Amino acid sequence: MVLWSKVVTVEKLIKRLQLIKDKSLDVRIEIQTYTDEDINYWLSNIEVSNTGSSGYEMFGEVRLIGTE
Repeated sequence: MVLWSKVVTVEKLIKRLQLIKDKSLDVRIEIQTYTDEDINYWLSNIEVSNTGSSGYEMFGEVRLIGTE
């Protein structure tokens, strides 16, 4: 099931995640590359840099970190 084609804000991400009925599902990160390798990446960490913090004075960001 595809819930979105592009998520650009945390608010939109939360709204779309709320549409998923089974909240116990694992989160896998799919990296779309153009190779023959079939590697699974899994969400391992979430990092947040708030607007106004060092290096993010103008815009903050949320980073979803994936590992194999």
